[in-house]
Formats: sequence, structure tokens, C-alpha cells
Amino acid sequence: MVLPAAEEPDFAPLVVAADPHAWLTQTLTVIANGHKQSNISGLMPWNYAEDV
Repeated sequence: MVLPAAEEPDFAPLVVAADPHAWLTQTLTVIANGHKQSNISGLMPWNYAEDV
């Protein structure tokens, strides 16, 4: 069932200030270097901190 636009639920995307390309590059590098599977939540985009 498709609802009219006025009745659609408001699903706002999670806003992440980080550059998606930089996040993905760092995440794949960390995984390749043996990141512990028990700390997978640390790799989520909202936990990403760019190296300054």
C-alpha cells in the first residue's frame, strides 16, 4: 500500500558529518589490518573520527 506523500512516515537519514569515502577507506584498512570483531560497533560511520 502506497500512502500519499502527506501521510508517509518521516524517515530522515542519519546525518553524519564525515566524508563517506574517507570513512570507507579507513574502515577497510582497519579491517585488513586485523580489527577485532568484538569491536565492530567502533567502525560504524557515527563513531568515525577523521585523523587530524
